[in-house]
Parts: sequence; C-alpha cells; structure tokens
Amino acid sequence: MADAIKILCVDDEKNVLRSLQRLFMDEDYHIFTANNGEEGLAILAREADIQLIISDYRMPGMDGVEFLQIANERRPATIRIVLSGYADTASVVAAINDGQIYKFIPKPWNDEDLLLTVKKALEVYFLRRKNEDLATRLMAANDELMRLNTGLEEEISKRTAELVFQNNAMHFAQNVMNALPVPCRWRLSVWSLADSLC
Repeated sequence: MADAIKILCVDDEKNVLRSLQRLFMDEDYHIFTANNGEEGLAILAREADIQLIISDYRMPGMDGVEFLQIANERRPATIRIVLSGYADTASVVAAINDGQIYKFIPKPWNDEDLLLTVKKALEVYFLRRKNEDLATRLMAANDELMRLNTGLEEEISKRTAELVFQNNAMHFAQNVMNALPVPCRWRLSVWSLADSLC
C-alpha cells in the first residue's frame, strides 16, 4: 500500500483515544482523533483520503450512528468501524444498516483482533479503489474500441461504395462494348491493347 494510511478515531473518552493511538503506534498509520462527531466531521472536511474511521457508538450530542451516516454521505469510500460497550442488538443492526458499517467491535476490545480487523478493512478499501480504477480504465478502453470500430465501419462503407461504383462502371463499359458492332469492338480492343503496351 503506497498511499499514506489515515485513520480517524472518534470517541468522547480521551483514554479510549489514547489507547487507540498506542495500539497503532507501531503501525505506519497517521492517526487523527476527535472527541465528538462535529470534530470528526471537521477533520473529514480538512483531511483528504481518510481511509478508515473508528467511532464510538454512544457519544453526547451527535451519536456514532449519526456521525457515520454523515461521514458515509461525504466519504462513501471510507471504511467505517464502530466501537461500543453496549450490546443492544437492535441498535447494532441499525448502526450497520444506517451508517454502512464494516464491523461492530465491542468494548473492551482485544488488541490483536482490532489490529487484524483494521488491516482487513484497509485491504478492502484498497481493493475497492483498485477495482474502481480498473473499471474506469476498462470503460476508457471500451470507448476507444467503439471509436475505432466506428471509424473502421465508416472506412469499410466508403471502400464498399467505391467498389460498387467501380463494379457498376465496369458493367456499364462491358454493356457499351457488347452493344457496339463487332468490327468496332475489335478496333477498341486493339486500341486498348496498344494503349496498354505503351
């Protein structure tokens, strides 16, 4: 992954943000932190290419689901992970559906599991981006192929028209030759032969 990896962590608890920063200290990630959804949206507006968001589910003011819904609208390619100490199944399903959540991780989390989840999420991000790039290049190649085919069809139509014209001219000349009396035809043939020898 050649791009600089940027991760935004949003949680109203500063010790959670510090724990996440420590967890990712040995990784080659640029970590941004926000204490609430509004700060998180400000960072999203300011920073280009944030590949991953890790957000708390319950925060005062704008909750994690609302924050991730807005983040999804503004940065649909960004992978979103929710952390929560609450195990309300209906809320989890709503969060996954409304915010297009990649994964829901309970607090307290297992460091190794979270690191693995983040690595897999980033793989998904870069695979999607590669697929989009390939799809764009394929569309461009298809457009070029269609343009070339159109040009080829025009050239074939032009050559076919020329051949039809030449064929009609030869038939007309043959009909004129056939309509002439035999001695004239012989003289025309001799002149044609003489012209071709010259």
